[in-house]
Amino acid sequence: MRSLANISEANIYDSVNYISSTTDQDSSALIALEANDYLIKSNNKDFNLIKTQLKNTKSLYQNNLISDLDYKKYKNYYEIVRLKKRINDYNEYFSSNYKDTEKISIAIDEIKKSCQNKTILKLPYKYLKKITILINTLQNVIERSSDIQKSKLLYKLNKLVNNHLSKAIAYNDILQKQSITVNISPINSDFTLKNIDFSSTENKKIFNEKKLTLKNLHIQNLKIKESLYGLEGAIHFQLVYPNNHPDFEFLLNASQPILLDIEIQDTFNFLKKGSKTDRHERLTRFVVIGNVTDLVDIKEKYEFSIFSFNGDKTTTNIKEFKIEFNDPLKSLWSLHKPTYVDVKKTLDDVIKDNFFFEKLITLDTNKSENLKNRLPQIFVSTINRNFYDFFIEQLQINKCAIKYFCDKKTGKITYYIVDKIDDSLKKSIANTDEELEQKLSSYDINSFKNQKLLQQELIFYIKQNGITPDITLNGNRKVTKSNNNSSKPFSSVYEDIINPTFYHQHEEPDENKEQDYSYALKLSTKNTLPFIDSDISLSSLQADDHMLGSKNLKNFYISERTIELKRSQYSTQKLYEDLNDFHYKSDSDSDTYEKIIFCSYPSLTHQESIAYNLLDYKELRADYPYFRPFESLNIIGKVTIGDNVNKDSKKAYKFFKNFKSEESSFSEFQENSEKGTPTIFNSKLQLFYAIEIPKEILGPKCSEKPILYMPSKINVNSANNQFMPLRNDDIVITQLQSISSCEITQIISNTAISTDKAQKQLLQRQLLGAKENCEIAYTQASDDETYSVTQLNEKNESSFFINNKNGIFLKYKAKGN
Repeated sequence: MRSLANISEANIYDSVNYISSTTDQDSSALIALEANDYLIKSNNKDFNLIKTQLKNTKSLYQNNLISDLDYKKYKNYYEIVRLKKRINDYNEYFSSNYKDTEKISIAIDEIKKSCQNKTILKLPYKYLKKITILINTLQNVIERSSDIQKSKLLYKLNKLVNNHLSKAIAYNDILQKQSITVNISPINSDFTLKNIDFSSTENKKIFNEKKLTLKNLHIQNLKIKESLYGLEGAIHFQLVYPNNHPDFEFLLNASQPILLDIEIQDTFNFLKKGSKTDRHERLTRFVVIGNVTDLVDIKEKYEFSIFSFNGDKTTTNIKEFKIEFNDPLKSLWSLHKPTYVDVKKTLDDVIKDNFFFEKLITLDTNKSENLKNRLPQIFVSTINRNFYDFFIEQLQINKCAIKYFCDKKTGKITYYIVDKIDDSLKKSIANTDEELEQKLSSYDINSFKNQKLLQQELIFYIKQNGITPDITLNGNRKVTKSNNNSSKPFSSVYEDIINPTFYHQHEEPDENKEQDYSYALKLSTKNTLPFIDSDISLSSLQADDHMLGSKNLKNFYISERTIELKRSQYSTQKLYEDLNDFHYKSDSDSDTYEKIIFCSYPSLTHQESIAYNLLDYKELRADYPYFRPFESLNIIGKVTIGDNVNKDSKKAYKFFKNFKSEESSFSEFQENSEKGTPTIFNSKLQLFYAIEIPKEILGPKCSEKPILYMPSKINVNSANNQFMPLRNDDIVITQLQSISSCEITQIISNTAISTDKAQKQLLQRQLLGAKENCEIAYTQASDDETYSVTQLNEKNESSFFINNKNGIFLKYKAKGN
């Protein structure tokens, strides 16, 4: 800094006047630079003096008497002073004088320009409040005046607020304060939370709950997408501490799951109902688990030059972290991939057998009877998927709804699984401490940013030979949708045109697919809706005329909510400036600490944007995330029979009908005269073989024998209507096709050619399931020269011989002849 001994309050005006008359002299350059430094340091309020000195500085720069750095430094100072003056002038002018469209437009453009060139970021915090006052004044002027172009100016003002001011300074005319808190805790292997034992003295004080606490300034971006069944999202945050500090090592472990308790509290600029002092507030709370991945997403920004690095640990850098998260159930079950077979279990049993984290969250299935149907055998498969996929698939198949619920007071997480959404569920998921409305208030409507009508019940479906007119028809003449290709002639359609709306219906709806909702609206707001129940509480909310397409809509509900917070440019810049004010006493772990937590911040730090999906309440139903469906898998098994059946018998197989516990051989169903063929043949589609599977594939809590009962698609040869039962100890490949269906698909070892008796006689028999009672036998002579196939029934015997030396012979013999 130059010596300012020659420039003071007493001679600053004379000095500036002197410079004005001597801008072409070398001697004026030094005086001008000293005058510039004095004006910047003294914060002089005389705008004319500051403006005159800018002209002097520019002239000296153009005459090559000072550098462009000196000129631009003073010009930046002048831009800040000018912006301050204009904010003050605009507030005074628009609060009293006559207003016209052009002057309001100029004021809006000036504020917009300050955002674009980032001059607004250099203002003191008190001027941010003055900008808020100015925007509110302009809005009131536009709405109350009858002499200006309201729609044009309101559009321009809203664009300024949403596209520029909210990003630059987190401007929000409804909020007074934002409070964002994220408590981070590592999770132990037994699914309890691990307390962090901070080694830093200051960290122990500020993080006194033994959790890493993030506040507003830590958080760069936070995005949460909440649905009926759970949520997903990501958080980008910054920490400032020396490298390798032990207090933050758990963040660098890719296999360490962490729990995040997220609280967002909006404080509004109006009083709470019934209070004269307290502001109205809305709290949003979520508890999630950071996904365990194979990498850590972290960056580091250096505040010092790498060429001047001297190994001093007290010089710290900004570290940026990104953690993706899901609701706890999805996070944990996405890592769980069991595949096993269980016997005599319900789906409820299977779900609870795999629910290991009751210390962390609660799973309530008390109100679901659909999951309590007992199955004789159940196949849990996570081939190319995880247990969460299995879980969601079964909920959808069994028409059960799942609701994620976070108690705002305690942070306790409960998942409710129900057969239907009713008042009992709604009561369980209500945060009763809040006084919430069932219809939109004027404050709620004032929070709207934009609306997008995604789906509305349509009056007409038009289709004719690929011609798609950009029209819709008069709503008084209704056409019924059909599934054929017939349609109204285009000429008649054309005559019915009333209003163009650009609706296209290219093809007939697929009746096999679940139909879309008749009404769907995406509503974006600039903050949490202050009064209406804006949680996913499944409440019936009253429709309002301010909602697009709501003419015939009575009630709606919120099916999805997306919250997005982005740290403002102003907050980010102030943070980086303030970090330079913190210095460590030493480089020991106890004397170093996380710096951002100690930095002060304005009341509004983040641009807030919330999007709601609104649906017709009449169509309230369960919602499910995407899941990977069941993929069939093969296991090897062995056909087994009871002790009452001869192992060498051609009837050596089990009959298991209608999943009853009784097992028997075919012989128990046969009588001497009928020899079983019609009865057996008519029952073959219900024939289940008893298959012994490796016990290793049984569930860990299964106490039953490793026996499954399944049909075989290889038993029936439709070409000749043969019925060929499997034999005891046949080794087969079985295919598990769904949670409860399976079948035998292939024989890989047939005992008919491996038993001692069969080897001696070289005989293989097959039972015929035709109407006539017969059997076929294949024989091979001991000299290996003659091979024969003989068919024997009640009336005759037919044989086909092949002899290596004598050729082929056919033989027919009637019985009794």
